[in-house]
Amino acid sequence: MPTIYGVEGANRGPDLPSTQQEWHVFERHFGIWLRDNAHTVTAEEGRPFKKATYECLALGMSSGVAVSVLLNKVMLIKRPFTRRLFSIFTGLYTVALCINYKRRPIYATLLRSPGRVGDAARDILHKTRKQTNVSQSAANAQDNRFDQDTHSVEPGDDYNYGNKKEEFRGDADFAPVNVEEFNERRRASKFKPPVAGKYKTWDDIRRENQNN
Repeated sequence: MPTIYGVEGANRGPDLPSTQQEWHVFERHFGIWLRDNAHTVTAEEGRPFKKATYECLALGMSSGVAVSVLLNKVMLIKRPFTRRLFSIFTGLYTVALCINYKRRPIYATLLRSPGRVGDAARDILHKTRKQTNVSQSAANAQDNRFDQDTHSVEPGDDYNYGNKKEEFRGDADFAPVNVEEFNERRRASKFKPPVAGKYKTWDDIRRENQNN
């Protein structure tokens, strides 16, 4: 069996998007191309879309009728208009889910098919991969630059707060003072008992005031 772009009946291959990001970007751009060039699509190329549309419409109508019969039987909703509205909504929602489910297999078939639509799909996929690779490379470069900037910052000795023997300078004219030694001197001077005769009593102060 001849292969097209290295693919032989595979669901995934070199000619298909390899990641979810590539799929999302490709589906968006290829959908826009199909909408703008729908009048140039041949009957053979548009057959998968017609088949999927008919299948999804049939499934949606079946689900809507089934929900309507079920609601009329159990009478969970009393108003007939509300029951019909709910049945129609169920059918439309089923159609939307079905189309969304079948879109990716149809696009994969077109990617492996010859013709103008297949060439356009492969060209869009090539541009999608190029755009995705550029975006990923830019993101990786930014992450690497952030990691380099983060690892280049090394803590200096002045920020080592866990060391009790750390030295600090209050002024450039003063010599370095050991923190632990400074605290010991402060505690000793604070709790040192007063020496007799060192301090003046109230009587001494009154006498000095009277003499003056």
